[in-house]
Amino acid sequence: MVGKLIRLAVVIPIVLAALSCGGDDSSDIRKIAKRYLEAWEHHDIETLRAMTAIDVVWDTRGQKTIGRENLLAPFEFDAGAKSVLEFNNIEVRGDTVEFELVEKNELLEALRVYELRHYPRLIFENGLLQRREITRDTPHLREYAEQLSILRSWIRRNRPDVYEKIVTPKGAYRITREAGELLVQMGKIWRESQAVE
Repeated sequence: MVGKLIRLAVVIPIVLAALSCGGDDSSDIRKIAKRYLEAWEHHDIETLRAMTAIDVVWDTRGQKTIGRENLLAPFEFDAGAKSVLEFNNIEVRGDTVEFELVEKNELLEALRVYELRHYPRLIFENGLLQRREITRDTPHLREYAEQLSILRSWIRRNRPDVYEKIVTPKGAYRITREAGELLVQMGKIWRESQAVE
């Protein structure tokens, strides 16, 4: 009897330790991150939705947005703008993934910005994205915003029908797939009109 108790006293902690590890966490998070980034790259909104917590927090250096649909809206916009995404310098530490995201699309091209570089940090728990943070400022973001403002004014003057589809009555951009598509179309027309003038 004493021998069985001693064996159990030795075996139980080993079993519990193995169960609590659940395998190699860094390997698991790498698989999760790979799947998430592939879905992001291919604008697979349904996979992103399934891998994002309902109450996810998106912290853009001081401004916090809460909720899965709020986080996914820019992914819809990128799909409409047919953004080409490239992920570089991916680092995994514990439940956290950091990387450089290079974004290119025809809207950026029309605005003569050509690419934006973002520096996100993704924090996962139980296979779901719980938090997205910005680790560094995006270079050329101010230039992008200035050019986008000029394009927005041009659309308002020349295509009020389209303007209503990309801007809310309160003046905020609609972050939808349709708005992404329309801004690309309008950006091309605007750029061509600038070349003629």
